[in-house]
Amino acid sequence: MKKFIISTAAPIYTSLQVCQGTIIVEVEWSSPSGAVYEWFNSPTAQTPLANTTILQSGTYYVGRNQNGCKSARASVHVTVYDLPNSPTGESIQVLQSPAVVSDLIMDQSNVIWYASYNNAIQHINALSPTTSLTDGATYYGVIQNENGCYSMPTAVTVELFLGVNELDKSKLKVYPNPTTDMLFVEYYETIDFIEVYNLLGQRVGETKSSANEVQKDLQHLASGTYMLKITSGENSTLIKVVKK
Repeated sequence: MKKFIISTAAPIYTSLQVCQGTIIVEVEWSSPSGAVYEWFNSPTAQTPLANTTILQSGTYYVGRNQNGCKSARASVHVTVYDLPNSPTGESIQVLQSPAVVSDLIMDQSNVIWYASYNNAIQHINALSPTTSLTDGATYYGVIQNENGCYSMPTAVTVELFLGVNELDKSKLKVYPNPTTDMLFVEYYETIDFIEVYNLLGQRVGETKSSANEVQKDLQHLASGTYMLKITSGENSTLIKVVKK
């Protein structure tokens, strides 16, 4: 029978950086076969901390238990980084079909999107910006900060409008965008209607016209993102506008 010598030297770890909310069992350290790490809040404590203990910034004492042989304890300084704030924006977003992930509008530009809450929590299977959106589906956005920590997810449900005969956007001007009050719309052909929709799909403003240049007053609207539907003859298009 082969006999193995089990080391009782303290683990070599001296420091650890984790994100807020990390529990002991989530710490991944290499260990010999059959060995587990036991965490203590003092060098002389007899009872190890539960694996579900949430780590706090400070010093812990970590030993290795391998087949009943316990090593000396290493003093491990833990630094806990704060999570970034979750992304903010409209929870229901009305977009013209077809639409892709990059069409989702949030107050932050560095949002990472996932198709399920579990994927967002586990940070797996992030969606490409060119992934097609599905009508009625809910997507989950998170932010990752410079320390590699992820925010909690923000859920956004998508409602898609059917496509329409598009205006020639190269000849369409909508400015300033964002705006605080007045919006100017110019097109090379007569503009018949300008309709404003919130992201719930509710029409919150309408202007009839027979001119190529139209002013649309948004002063009465709350700050947020809106969809501007511009109609000329049988053609129309949707433009996202932001009211400050």
